[in-house]
Amino acid sequence: MAAWRSVYSEAACVFAREAVERCAPQGAPRARTLLWTCARLASWGEQIGLETHGDVLLHPSVLERYVVSGLSDLSLATRRTMRANLRYVARHGAPALAPTRPAVLRRDTLKPPYSDAQVAAYFELVAHQATAERVARLTGLLCLGLGAGLDASDMRLVRGSDVLTRSGGLVVVVRGRKARIVPVLGRHHDALGRSALFAAGGFVVGGDDEGRKNITSRLLATLDVGRLPRLEVPRLRATWLWCQIERLGLCALVHAAGMKSSSRLVEVAASGHAPSEEALVALLGGR
Repeated sequence: MAAWRSVYSEAACVFAREAVERCAPQGAPRARTLLWTCARLASWGEQIGLETHGDVLLHPSVLERYVVSGLSDLSLATRRTMRANLRYVARHGAPALAPTRPAVLRRDTLKPPYSDAQVAAYFELVAHQATAERVARLTGLLCLGLGAGLDASDMRLVRGSDVLTRSGGLVVVVRGRKARIVPVLGRHHDALGRSALFAAGGFVVGGDDEGRKNITSRLLATLDVGRLPRLEVPRLRATWLWCQIERLGLCALVHAAGMKSSSRLVEVAASGHAPSEEALVALLGGR
């Protein structure tokens, strides 16, 4: 690092050496990257009248201003990398200025899907409930989760009149914040149709008030599943998702494209034109 030189001023190079030395980088490539990044920061600071001292240039607010204005000529990916490198240098070169790092919060993971045998056992269990109302409500809950992939907030607003036969299949009109039309998998048409007929203009999963909370939790709390796993709405939705992933060949696409994150895939898909309702029914097994 003592022999490192750059096109930037001597003051910028001195700042870069002193800051990077405190980081004790492993390997020459890593050291060169940090040196160039810090020297460019110092050069930008000189242009706007800042002193080339760590307490000034490595301040969090200065770094954010630099990323926004000083790196505006670079790609977003490069700017993200340089900001990460500068924050790394700041944690070692000016630890008193670095804000406390937040605790790591575990990301929600997709629930494991139910097996075909478990799904059949749940339907058998629900069919033997004590009242026709419980049979209809629980059957509707199973079908909305397994057949349409709805979560609890979606199910809460589905009325019997929202289950419609059209576009060559059976669809559910989902209302609320995530309003949409969802085709129902063909294997669940008859069961969901009976539950919707029972509910008529009322809610398929029960209740009278649109603002009611945790309706699915209360409905499932009294269901004695015996040796079966606990019945959970997120796992019903996960089962539907896995069914569609297999049908659409999504696993093959992700592996062939070398994707490691779902965000890019969602961005690509969201930028295309939404298919017609008839095409959606045919594609998602709703016939």
